[in-house]
Amino acid sequence: MFLSCFFPALLSSSVYIAVKKLLKLRIDGSLVAFVQDFLSNREQCVKFRNTKSIFSSINIGVPQGTVLGPLLWNAFIDDLSPPTPHLKYADDTTLYHSLSKPNCVLTNSTAHRASVGINDNHLQRALDYTSQYCTDNCLLLNVNKTFSTNFTLQKTLTIDT
Repeated sequence: MFLSCFFPALLSSSVYIAVKKLLKLRIDGSLVAFVQDFLSNREQCVKFRNTKSIFSSINIGVPQGTVLGPLLWNAFIDDLSPPTPHLKYADDTTLYHSLSKPNCVLTNSTAHRASVGINDNHLQRALDYTSQYCTDNCLLLNVNKTFSTNFTLQKTLTIDT
């Protein structure tokens, strides 16, 4: 069973938290000051053909498409470590759990699920940890991109409801 959580890349994150995390990673102070300036008090406008909008202040997040964006995201989520095996790639985080008996039929029976190695409490703790991590770090969990997926070696999967 795999549970996947996808985070929006620093769009809702505070500059203060990003700076604090960079310092915790022992990044040089002058580079941290540069990043803080890069993330703070920016202005942007939109130009379409010969028309330009007025400038608007932007005080959160990393500008999309920057070279620094992925590096800052990796530094930002470096301390994300849910109590289950997980993978982090770009702004995606995947939590996963494997069954101890991979050739079984899944049901919603608690006894059956336990007998094949599904520990719902373990997965729930990992999801709770991840949710709290998002809250503590001013991140929004994108529920529209969060889902559960089952993989099996069987040709058909039967899940009793």
